Amino acid sequence: MYIPKLFQMAEDEYAGFIQSFPLALLADANGNAMTHCPLMYLPDSHQLIGHLAKGNAILSALESDPDITVMFTRHQGYISASWYSNDQEVPTWNYSSLEVSGKVTLVNDDQALEILTLLTDQFETSVGGNWTIKKLTDNKRQAMLKGIQAFYIDINHWQGKAKLSQNKTQDVKEELLQHIKQQATSNYKELAGDMSHD
Repeated sequence: MYIPKLFQMAEDEYAGFIQSFPLALLADANGNAMTHCPLMYLPDSHQLIGHLAKGNAILSALESDPDITVMFTRHQGYISASWYSNDQEVPTWNYSSLEVSGKVTLVNDDQALEILTLLTDQFETSVGGNWTIKKLTDNKRQAMLKGIQAFYIDINHWQGKAKLSQNKTQDVKEELLQHIKQQATSNYKELAGDMSHD
């Protein structure tokens, strides 16, 4: 990922980024298969965990080559050149993203159950829910495990980019924020928050 120095995200933001925006885009090493998948970061082991339906094409690619690239994305939006008082500015796109590269290990049912428990506990907590895998009957739990493939990803490298108009003066950023806050869609309101805190 191309990251000019001004747009480098601080590494201590990465774990929180993943926790807040866990739905990632996964791509195999050859770029033949891609899929979306919610992931969870385990700081103690510096790993990501997740699971996919066994019919997902990316799994066969990962069996032959475990290298994977994962992309997480936060708020984003188009920045119109008409929002600047200077008529020589050009349009752009503001966004934040985190790219992770690593190696996938596919796990057995016992490890899969541990992964599913960790995932559901975290995601249930994030929405104020209280569902647990223990609520399933043994038969239902086994049927679920037969239909999925859980995995963990050992992280080799990660890098974050927050392109939030840091290359503009504070006055120009304030000018942009006034227009961004007037946009109707929620992603712009969230983007304004990212730009205000950068």
